[in-house]
Amino acid sequence: MATYVSAARDAAFHWGQYVLDHSAASIDNLETILGEIHEQLHQASFRKRIGLGPSETDIEQWANLWGIYLGESMRVELGGTWIMGHEEAPNLLAVAFDDGVTIAFPTARVFRRLTDGKSENVAEYFANVIATVRDS
Repeated sequence: MATYVSAARDAAFHWGQYVLDHSAASIDNLETILGEIHEQLHQASFRKRIGLGPSETDIEQWANLWGIYLGESMRVELGGTWIMGHEEAPNLLAVAFDDGVTIAFPTARVFRRLTDGKSENVAEYFANVIATVRDS
């Protein structure tokens, strides 16, 4: 996971000199980056009209990059373990938190943010997961 986090930090800095340090403010930066990527993905362009836009595989790779950063930020705040094979989504990475109850799917959330837009806000998701785990 450290390789993904390092790559996300580098990409964020190159994208707009954003600093990702696992703080809530850096999750706001992540949301800004994902919003900008979403807008670019959904702009009409000649390349997209002829089928040369990003593939679903490209979007999945971006979701893994940014989603692993999001999940690691949750783990820094709350503890927890990365898992794969959870019954809700057996093929997705998830974070199982130390409360023994809560499971988060940060890569899936980032994928939906990139494809569906601001209704899938990752800063709100981060805050909701933090509150849920702390309240359990």
